[in-house]
Amino acid sequence: MKPSVFKKNPKSRETIDLSEAHGITRLLETRYDNVRAIQVLKNFAHDRDLSLAVTRLMDAYQDQARALEREAVRFRLKLPSKPPKDVKTSHELDIISDEFVYRTVVRDVQGDVFVLSRTVRTTTTNDRLRKLLCDFLR
Repeated sequence: MKPSVFKKNPKSRETIDLSEAHGITRLLETRYDNVRAIQVLKNFAHDRDLSLAVTRLMDAYQDQARALEREAVRFRLKLPSKPPKDVKTSHELDIISDEFVYRTVVRDVQGDVFVLSRTVRTTTTNDRLRKLLCDFLR
């Protein structure tokens, strides 16, 4: 059997390039930042539906962070520091409205989608990683 340049060697170790490593780390940082922000903001949400929605979003971010952590460990990348388990506030501020909470969370999600789409575009050498990142967009 002749060797082919178009077939992958099944015994070769999975690799990533520098931009993909940076993308994993950057996505983990944004996930952690968004989880931390949601933890703080959900304490000020007065509407139960809004509180439920941001909690679901936080759960999705935490699931994605766990998947990215597994990838970082697989490729021996340094993990950024994790957010605290929970953030509680002792003061209730009336100046933070549900509209402010909503707008802040939406703005964070929009920024995160930009970072995620950029990372997907620059993930060119590892198809499995690109598929994982594309699944985050769904």
